[in-house]
Amino acid sequence: MIRTAVKPHTNIRIKNKFPYEIAIPSMNNPVLLRDTTLNILKAYRIPSAKITVFVPSLIQERNYKSILLPNTYGRIWNTSTITLADHYNGIYAYYTPGTQVVFMKDCIQTVLESSPTLRPLQSFLAMCKVGFGTCEKEHARLWGLCPTVPCMKQTITTSLKHIPGSLWGTCIPPPSVIHLRQNYKEDYERTVQYYKADKVVVRLNMICAVECKQPIDLTSLRVSIQALLQAYPEYIAQKKSDPLELYCLRKEVD
Repeated sequence: MIRTAVKPHTNIRIKNKFPYEIAIPSMNNPVLLRDTTLNILKAYRIPSAKITVFVPSLIQERNYKSILLPNTYGRIWNTSTITLADHYNGIYAYYTPGTQVVFMKDCIQTVLESSPTLRPLQSFLAMCKVGFGTCEKEHARLWGLCPTVPCMKQTITTSLKHIPGSLWGTCIPPPSVIHLRQNYKEDYERTVQYYKADKVVVRLNMICAVECKQPIDLTSLRVSIQALLQAYPEYIAQKKSDPLELYCLRKEVD
């Protein structure tokens, strides 16, 4: 069992009023989901009724129901898909446009904040309020966190910056805005599609979600990287130091 490092503030009386939906895309990972992300949400007292776990098949739906603890989620929904990209597209279709949804991977080990010293995130709700509140102010529909602990800063940016797929929030857009095609680096594809639509994406650089390492299909990864570089050459570039990594190009509003 993987232990999640979560120590939310316990001296504050927490009201169980969480206005957002939680979406957890998952594929063949029920044990890890149970021991990490769902533990995180339970520690922050997120109402289980707000949590939907999305799986790609009926077989996995049955498997997850047999492994997950019933009081840690509200619903398991089968998207009836094969690829990760279609899995995400199916989740988008599940929600009514305009719904405020927080997406989390099924392998989140801890969420950290710099305030200014590094510590466990004190309030999950406060983080979401800042994310969605800044989106409303900036007329954006996507917010996310800093991709790595070393690059954390006491800033909120609205320029084109990578919004990592570990934990992020969105005001669900119409189907014409977001449609993913890549199964790896899909968070870069998502970031660029939102930026092209809204001319802004919001990143909370003082918070970072740390996830467990997962196995990678290097062939599929390279295919996705080349497809993204061809589709978005003015937005995404390949790191010279590591050809398996991408970065977003500096870009002001078009």
